Amino acid sequence: MHSGGWQTTIDRDLVLTGIGVHSGKDVSIVLHPAEPDTGWIFVVNSGNGRIARIPADFRMVSNATLCTVLSDGKGAVVATVEHLLSAV
Repeated sequence: MHSGGWQTTIDRDLVLTGIGVHSGKDVSIVLHPAEPDTGWIFVVNSGNGRIARIPADFRMVSNATLCTVLSDGKGAVVATVEHLLSAV
């Protein structure tokens, strides 16, 4: 939890688009402002109509071979998160 000090967030939604590092496909991501003590949460369309919320937490790491993969343990994954997390 919060241990004191300053927390900041963005002031509005940010939409980023580009080419997937590994897939080569068009990709996009939306960054939303968050309340204090929320942390980073990846909201992922798991592909079967289910929307998953995966916290950026070391306990969610399911693989770290060549990239960091986070998983909700129910099939939803988000990969190469270290690039975004290091940038922000």
